[in-house]
Amino acid sequence: MTILIDMDGVVVDFVGGVLAGLQKHGVRIRRENINHFTYLDWASEHADWAKEIAQADGFFLRLDPLPGAIDGVNELRSKHDIRFCSAPLPGNKTCETDKRAWIEKYFDKQLADEAFIGSDKTMCDGDYLIDDNPEVAGSKEPSWQHIVFDQSWNYASSAPRLFGLSVAEFDDLVR
Repeated sequence: MTILIDMDGVVVDFVGGVLAGLQKHGVRIRRENINHFTYLDWASEHADWAKEIAQADGFFLRLDPLPGAIDGVNELRSKHDIRFCSAPLPGNKTCETDKRAWIEKYFDKQLADEAFIGSDKTMCDGDYLIDDNPEVAGSKEPSWQHIVFDQSWNYASSAPRLFGLSVAEFDDLVR
Protein backbone atom coordinates (compact mmCIF):
# COMPACT_ATOMS: atom_id res chain seq x y z
CA MET A 1 0.00 0.00 0.00
CA THR A 2 1.31 3.45 -0.93
CA ILE A 3 0.31 6.46 1.13
CA LEU A 4 0.79 9.84 -0.48
CA ILE A 5 1.28 12.63 2.04
CA ASP A 6 0.81 16.31 1.32
CA MET A 7 3.33 18.63 2.92
CA ASP A 8 1.75 22.03 3.69
CA GLY A 9 -0.90 21.77 6.40
CA VAL A 10 -0.19 18.08 7.05
CA VAL A 11 3.53 17.86 7.84
CA VAL A 12 4.79 21.41 7.32
CA ASP A 13 3.44 24.50 9.11
CA PHE A 14 2.76 26.72 6.08
CA VAL A 15 0.08 28.65 7.97
CA GLY A 16 2.45 29.32 10.87
CA GLY A 17 5.06 30.67 8.47
CA VAL A 18 2.61 33.10 6.90
CA LEU A 19 1.18 34.10 10.30
CA ALA A 20 4.68 34.78 11.66
CA GLY A 21 5.48 36.94 8.65
CA LEU A 22 2.23 38.87 9.02
CA GLN A 23 2.96 39.45 12.71
CA LYS A 24 6.12 41.31 11.68
CA HIS A 25 3.76 43.74 9.93
CA GLY A 26 1.61 44.04 13.07
CA VAL A 27 -1.13 41.76 11.73
CA ARG A 28 -2.53 39.13 14.07
CA ILE A 29 -4.75 36.37 12.73
CA ARG A 30 -5.74 33.51 15.02
CA ARG A 31 -5.07 30.11 13.47
CA GLU A 32 -8.33 28.66 14.76
CA ASN A 33 -10.26 31.40 12.90
CA ILE A 34 -8.88 30.35 9.52
CA ASN A 35 -11.75 28.85 7.54
CA HIS A 36 -10.45 28.97 3.95
CA PHE A 37 -7.96 26.60 2.37
CA THR A 38 -6.27 29.27 0.24
CA TYR A 39 -4.03 31.60 2.24
CA LEU A 40 -4.91 34.61 0.08
CA ASP A 41 -8.55 34.10 1.12
CA TRP A 42 -7.95 33.94 4.87
CA ALA A 43 -5.38 36.75 4.74
CA SER A 44 -7.41 38.73 2.20
CA GLU A 45 -7.14 42.09 3.96
CA HIS A 46 -3.37 41.67 3.92
CA ALA A 47 -3.01 39.66 0.71
CA ASP A 48 -0.11 41.73 -0.65
CA TRP A 49 1.99 41.09 2.46
CA ALA A 50 0.93 37.43 2.65
CA LYS A 51 1.89 36.90 -0.99
CA GLU A 52 5.25 38.61 -0.47
CA ILE A 53 5.93 36.38 2.55
CA ALA A 54 4.96 33.08 0.91
CA GLN A 55 6.65 33.82 -2.40
CA ALA A 56 10.00 34.78 -0.87
CA ASP A 57 12.98 32.67 -1.89
CA GLY A 58 13.66 30.06 0.79
CA PHE A 59 10.25 30.42 2.47
CA PHE A 60 9.39 26.72 2.27
CA LEU A 61 12.80 25.58 3.48
CA ARG A 62 12.48 27.74 6.63
CA LEU A 63 9.08 26.37 7.68
CA ASP A 64 8.73 24.32 10.86
CA PRO A 65 7.21 20.85 10.97
CA LEU A 66 3.77 20.60 12.54
CA PRO A 67 3.78 19.10 16.06
CA GLY A 68 4.10 15.31 15.91
CA ALA A 69 4.42 15.26 12.12
CA ILE A 70 8.00 13.98 11.86
CA ASP A 71 7.35 11.11 14.28
CA GLY A 72 4.02 10.39 12.57
CA VAL A 73 5.54 10.17 9.09
CA ASN A 74 8.35 7.97 10.40
CA GLU A 75 5.80 5.69 12.09
CA LEU A 76 3.72 5.42 8.91
CA ARG A 77 6.90 4.83 6.94
CA SER A 78 7.81 1.90 9.19
CA LYS A 79 4.63 0.06 8.18
CA HIS A 80 3.70 1.44 4.74
CA ASP A 81 5.28 2.83 1.59
CA ILE A 82 5.01 6.59 1.68
CA ARG A 83 5.69 9.33 -0.81
CA PHE A 84 5.27 13.07 -0.46
CA CYS A 85 2.81 14.59 -2.93
CA SER A 86 2.75 18.36 -2.76
CA ALA A 87 1.77 21.24 -5.01
CA PRO A 88 4.18 24.11 -5.67
CA LEU A 89 3.07 27.63 -4.82
CA PRO A 90 2.65 29.68 -8.00
CA GLY A 91 5.03 32.60 -8.02
CA ASN A 92 7.55 31.09 -5.62
CA LYS A 93 10.62 30.34 -7.76
CA THR A 94 12.36 28.22 -5.09
CA CYS A 95 9.32 26.27 -3.90
CA GLU A 96 10.16 22.88 -5.42
CA THR A 97 13.84 22.93 -4.45
CA ASP A 98 12.93 24.24 -0.97
CA LYS A 99 10.39 21.46 -0.46
CA ARG A 100 12.84 18.77 -1.52
CA ALA A 101 15.55 20.25 0.71
CA TRP A 102 13.05 20.37 3.61
CA ILE A 103 12.23 16.67 3.15
CA GLU A 104 15.92 15.80 3.04
CA LYS A 105 16.58 17.90 6.17
CA TYR A 106 13.88 16.18 8.25
CA PHE A 107 13.90 12.73 6.61
CA ASP A 108 16.38 11.68 3.92
CA LYS A 109 17.49 12.13 0.33
CA GLN A 110 15.53 9.12 -0.93
CA LEU A 111 12.18 10.59 0.18
CA ALA A 112 13.22 13.98 -1.22
CA ASP A 113 14.14 12.49 -4.59
CA GLU A 114 10.94 10.41 -4.77
CA ALA A 115 8.63 13.30 -3.82
CA PHE A 116 6.05 14.41 -6.34
CA ILE A 117 6.00 18.21 -6.45
CA GLY A 118 3.43 19.14 -9.06
CA SER A 119 0.24 21.10 -9.52
CA ASP A 120 -1.88 18.06 -10.50
CA LYS A 121 -1.86 15.52 -7.68
CA THR A 122 -4.07 13.16 -9.71
CA MET A 123 -0.92 12.40 -11.73
CA CYS A 124 0.68 10.85 -8.63
CA ASP A 125 -0.06 7.14 -8.16
CA GLY A 126 -0.88 5.71 -4.75
CA ASP A 127 -3.63 4.12 -2.70
CA TYR A 128 -4.42 7.01 -0.35
CA LEU A 129 -3.67 10.74 -0.33
CA ILE A 130 -3.57 12.47 3.07
CA ASP A 131 -4.16 16.16 2.32
CA ASP A 132 -5.57 19.19 4.16
CA ASN A 133 -7.13 20.44 0.93
CA PRO A 134 -10.85 19.66 1.25
CA GLU A 135 -11.24 19.16 -2.52
CA VAL A 136 -8.28 17.78 -4.47
CA ALA A 137 -9.02 17.81 -8.20
CA GLY A 138 -6.98 17.33 -11.32
CA SER A 139 -6.91 16.25 -14.92
CA LYS A 140 -7.78 12.60 -14.37
CA GLU A 141 -9.53 10.23 -12.01
CA PRO A 142 -7.05 9.71 -9.17
CA SER A 143 -5.68 6.27 -8.31
CA TRP A 144 -5.87 7.20 -4.64
CA GLN A 145 -8.65 7.72 -2.11
CA HIS A 146 -8.61 11.19 -0.52
CA ILE A 147 -8.27 11.35 3.25
CA VAL A 148 -8.63 14.83 4.73
CA PHE A 149 -6.08 15.80 7.36
CA ASP A 150 -8.13 17.67 9.96
CA GLN A 151 -7.69 21.46 9.93
CA SER A 152 -10.04 24.37 10.69
CA TRP A 153 -10.38 25.18 6.97
CA ASN A 154 -11.68 21.80 5.84
CA TYR A 155 -14.58 20.97 8.19
CA ALA A 156 -17.09 20.89 5.34
CA SER A 157 -15.29 18.09 3.50
CA SER A 158 -17.12 14.78 3.28
CA ALA A 159 -13.91 12.77 2.77
CA PRO A 160 -12.74 10.45 5.56
CA ARG A 161 -10.91 12.49 8.20
CA LEU A 162 -7.55 11.83 9.86
CA PHE A 163 -6.74 13.69 13.08
CA GLY A 164 -3.08 12.71 13.37
CA LEU A 165 -0.34 10.88 11.55
CA SER A 166 -0.23 7.52 13.28
CA VAL A 167 -0.31 3.96 12.00
CA ALA A 168 -3.12 3.01 14.38
CA GLU A 169 -5.39 5.89 13.36
CA PHE A 170 -4.62 5.47 9.66
CA ASP A 171 -5.14 1.70 9.69
CA ASP A 172 -8.42 2.07 11.62
CA LEU A 173 -9.64 4.62 9.09
CA VAL A 174 -8.91 2.53 5.99
CA ARG A 175 -10.24 -0.79 7.30
